[in-house]
Amino acid sequence: MADAALIRQAALHSPPKKAWRFTLPPMAEGIAVLPRSPQNSHDIKAIIFDIDGVLVESSALTANALKETLKRNGVAITQSQAIMAVSAGHDAKSILLAACPNLSHEPDLLSQLCSSLISATNATLHQLEPTAIARKIPILAKRFGLGVATNRIKSTAMVILEAIGALQHISVIMSLDDAEPKPSPQMLLFAIQKLQVPPDQAVFVGDKESDRMAGDKAGIRTIMVDASRGFLGCLPFINEFCKEVVL
Repeated sequence: MADAALIRQAALHSPPKKAWRFTLPPMAEGIAVLPRSPQNSHDIKAIIFDIDGVLVESSALTANALKETLKRNGVAITQSQAIMAVSAGHDAKSILLAACPNLSHEPDLLSQLCSSLISATNATLHQLEPTAIARKIPILAKRFGLGVATNRIKSTAMVILEAIGALQHISVIMSLDDAEPKPSPQMLLFAIQKLQVPPDQAVFVGDKESDRMAGDKAGIRTIMVDASRGFLGCLPFINEFCKEVVL
């Protein structure tokens, strides 16, 4: 859990920009899908990042935490099964259900395991290292408005961003405390509203199908990366937005 000083940084503000009016589409009874215009990277004014799998590679640590959480409750799964569950899920609940579908019939146990898994993964935050993309954040911040859209809670997201040296460069943090989890587009729509850019002047960098779906529904181009593959997995983004800093 972040300390009080770190939590107070939650109210991050973008620098003053020319006002841009934006009205969120109706979110109830189906998600509005916004049209996406053709893009040129030179027209981009804002970049929104997912955290896990983009700015940090957390899948192996999360898989280990999942295995231990289930083991303490008498359920044994292999490392490959744990990694598959982590890849399939977008939050603690969906990861646990991917690993053990029968938990859907035991809501109390599922809730208990969600809390245990979150605690176990939070205990590993100090082990996370910045990806090749995360290391470009200080340079990118000089050219773009930067935001984050993560299915983690805000305090955890801020601890991670602080640990990898990115927090001071991020103007907007959207989390489970602010909007529905991806694949809902809410986080992205709120993020571009705060960054004061229309959808066709923003890109979203993600790693899961839920990220792609959120971007499509928000009308924001999504660049898919895979930080588990190291630098090569980050190249789809780096080649387009960091050419001048790639050796």
